[in-house]
Amino acid sequence: MIIRQLAPLLLILAACSMPGRVIAQSTITDSTARKRGSLIGEVRDSAQRPVRGARILLAGSPRTAITDDSGRYKILALTPGRYAVRVVRIGFQPVVITAVDVQAGDATTYDMQLSTAVPALSQVTITPGSFTLLDASISQLSLTREALRTTPQLAEDLFRSLSRLPGLSGSDFTAKIRIRNGGVDEQLFTLDGLELIEPFHLKDFDGALSLLDGEAVGRVAVTTGGFTAVSGNRMSGLVEMQSATPSAARSRTAIGLSISNIRARNEGTFANGRGNWLVSGRAGYLSLILRLVDSDNPPDPRYGDLFAKVQYRLSPNHLLSMHGLAAGDKLLVNESDINVRSSYANNYLWTRLQSQFGERVAVSTLASATGLRWNRAVIDREQIRTVLYDRARIADTRTLSALSVKQDWTIDATPTLSVLVGGEVRAEAADYSYQRTQVARGLSGSTVVVIDSTRVAAIFSPSGTRTSAYASVRARPAPTITVEAGARADRHGWTSQSTIGPRLNAAWTPQAGTTVRGAWGHYFQAHTLQDLSVVDGDTSFAKAERAEHRVVSVERELVRGVTARVEGYQRLITSPRARYFNIDGNTQVVLPEADLDRVRFAPTSAEVRGLEMLAQFDRGGHWRGGATLVLSKATAVIDGRTTPRPFDEPVAGTMDLAYRAQNGWTVAIAFTARAGWPVSAAQFVVDTVAAGQFVSRRQPATAFLNDRLESYQRLDIRATRTFNTKRGNINVWGDLFNVLNRKNQRGFSYSASLASPSRVSVVSTREEFLGLLPTLGISWEF
Repeated sequence: MIIRQLAPLLLILAACSMPGRVIAQSTITDSTARKRGSLIGEVRDSAQRPVRGARILLAGSPRTAITDDSGRYKILALTPGRYAVRVVRIGFQPVVITAVDVQAGDATTYDMQLSTAVPALSQVTITPGSFTLLDASISQLSLTREALRTTPQLAEDLFRSLSRLPGLSGSDFTAKIRIRNGGVDEQLFTLDGLELIEPFHLKDFDGALSLLDGEAVGRVAVTTGGFTAVSGNRMSGLVEMQSATPSAARSRTAIGLSISNIRARNEGTFANGRGNWLVSGRAGYLSLILRLVDSDNPPDPRYGDLFAKVQYRLSPNHLLSMHGLAAGDKLLVNESDINVRSSYANNYLWTRLQSQFGERVAVSTLASATGLRWNRAVIDREQIRTVLYDRARIADTRTLSALSVKQDWTIDATPTLSVLVGGEVRAEAADYSYQRTQVARGLSGSTVVVIDSTRVAAIFSPSGTRTSAYASVRARPAPTITVEAGARADRHGWTSQSTIGPRLNAAWTPQAGTTVRGAWGHYFQAHTLQDLSVVDGDTSFAKAERAEHRVVSVERELVRGVTARVEGYQRLITSPRARYFNIDGNTQVVLPEADLDRVRFAPTSAEVRGLEMLAQFDRGGHWRGGATLVLSKATAVIDGRTTPRPFDEPVAGTMDLAYRAQNGWTVAIAFTARAGWPVSAAQFVVDTVAAGQFVSRRQPATAFLNDRLESYQRLDIRATRTFNTKRGNINVWGDLFNVLNRKNQRGFSYSASLASPSRVSVVSTREEFLGLLPTLGISWEF
C-alpha cells in the first residue's frame, strides 16, 4: 500500500535523471518580458572563461537564475525597481552588487566576474549526509532562502522545514526532528558555535516551535551521521546554525505579522563598516491556530524570543563578536478538569574571537554562560459520578546553569595537509525539585474508593565538570582523494566516566560533479546533567551510550540544475540508555508521566539502517522541484527479543514542486508520506482488591511494539508574492496545511469498564493529527 502511495516520488526521481530539456521547458516571449523588465548577462571567471552553474539571487525577490554552459543567465518578467544581486558558485568567491536598476520594458544587461576561491583543505566537505540550507555557495545540495520561504510549512518554523530532508522526520504537533530514528536528545543543536540545550518553544506542547526566528539565521548545516571529531556527546546527528550576516550597505529593518506571531528584525553597520549588529525578536500567540484546530475553549500559550549579535573587526585578522539569546514560554489553563501553570526560560550569553594568524593558522575561542529554568504546576482531575477528584498533582521546578570555554585551532600546514585540535571545559550545576502524587479511584457498589496511589519525589542538586579534547589530521594523498582521521576524548564529572571515540572520513571525486563520501566512527553520548527522567522516578545517571556509524554516499550533478544523492547507512547502538514513551500516541502533553500508556523502553542493543535517495531540480526558471525516498529499519533487542524502535518508518518520502509565475507569485505544493509508527494495543484486566473488583491496564510484554498505525499522507499548498516598492519589499503568503483534510491517525485513546465480574468492556477511540488548517502572513523589509 505505502509503495503505491509513494509512486509519484519514484516518478520524480526518475524524471530528474532525464536530459535537462525534458525536465523543464519554460519560455517567455519578448513581448511578455517587455511588459515588465528583465535582467540578462554573462558570468565569467578572471580568465574570461564562462562560469557554468552560477546561481543569481535577487534580494527581496523569489526570482533566480542559473548560468548555462556559456555562462549566460536571464531573469525575465521582473517588477521594475532596484535590486541587490548576489552571485554564488562553489569554488568561487561570492559577489554582491548592491544596486542594479531594472527598468520597465527594458532588458538590463549586467555582466559579472567571479574570482576563483580554492578552499583550504580544512573547509572541504568530506562528511556524508551533509545538507546546507540558506547558503548555495557551500554545497550542490542546498535549499535557498527563497525555497524555504515558498515551500509550505506550518507556523513559519525553520525546524519543521528540516523534516523534508531525507532521514529527518517529524510530526504535525512538534518542531522536534528525529535524525535517522534518533531521539531529539541524541542531536546536537548549535548557534554561532554554542550548544543550545533545549532549542524549542512550548515544551508543554512537545516543543511545537523552534527557539529562534528563521529569518535571523544565515546558514544551517545538517549532518545526519558520520560527523568528525570536533563534535561530540551526541550519537545521532548535528544541526549547526549561523546567524545572518548584517547588510554592509545600510541599516535594514523587517517586521512581520502572521496568524501565529509578530516579529521584527533590525541590522546595520557602524565604525565605517568595521562593526555590525543584528537584533531579532518574536512574540507568539497560538490561540488563533488552536481555535481553528479545536474551537472548544482551547488553551492560550504565549512565547517570545530575542536574539542580538554585535561584531567588531579589531583588525583585518581578528573578529570579536558578542551574542545573546533569551527565550521564554508561559501557559495558564484553568478548567474544571485541569489546572496548569507553567513557565520556561532559556538564556544564553556568549562571546567569540575568531583570529587568523597568517594564511595557515585560524583560532576560534568561545566563552559562554547558560541558564535554563523549568517551572510546572499541574492538577489533573477526573469526575466520578458527580464529584471531581484529583487524579494527579505535579510540582516541577528545575534549573541548569553552565559556564564554558572552548578553543579550536585549524592549521593548514600545506595544501595537502591540515590539522585540527581543540578542547572545551564546561562546568555545570543542576537543581531538581519534583513531586507527583497520583491516585486511581473506582466504585465499589456506590462508594468511591482508592484503588492505588503513587508518589514520586526527587529533590537533589547534581553538578560536575565536562572536559573534552579532540584532534584530527586531514590529508590529500591524491588530487581526487581527501581523508581525515581523528579521535575525541570526553569526561563527565557527574558520572566519573571517560570515553574515547576514533573517527574516519574520506571523500573521492572521480570526475567533476561526482563525489563519493564515506565515514566510520564511534560516537559516545553521556547522560547529560539536565536529562534525568525524574518524572518517572530516575535519580541516577546511566553510563554513556555508544553508536558505531557506517555511512557511504554518492552525490552527482546529473545535468545542469539537477543533483542527486544516494546514501546508505548503519548505526549500531550498544549500552543504550532506558527511556520512557507514551505508546498510545494520545499523550497529555502537560503531564505525560501520569498517563496509563507510559512505558519504560530499556533495550540491551539497537540497530538503525537504511537507504536514502534525494533529487533536486532548479535552473532558476519557472519550475523548481525535488523528491526524497527513504527505506529504513530501526530495531532494538530487549531480553533477547527483537522489537521495532519507537517511530520506526520503513518507508518515507517527500515531493516538492514550485512554479514561479510571471506576475510575481510563487505557488508550491509539498507532499509527505510515511509508514505508520509502531504501537501496541492496550490490554485491560479485572483486578480484585479488598474494596471490590476494578479494571486496570496491563503493561505490555517485552516486545510491545507489535502493531502499526495507518500510513500517513499529507498534501500542503503555499502561495507567496513579493512586492518591490520604493519603501522596501513586502512579502505576503497564504498556506493550506493538509489541503485534502486527510484524517491521519496518530494513536488511540481507551475507555474501559467492568461489564461483568469477569469481563472488561473496552472502547477504543481513533486519535488523529491535524486536519485542514489555513494560515497567512505578511512581512515588510525596508
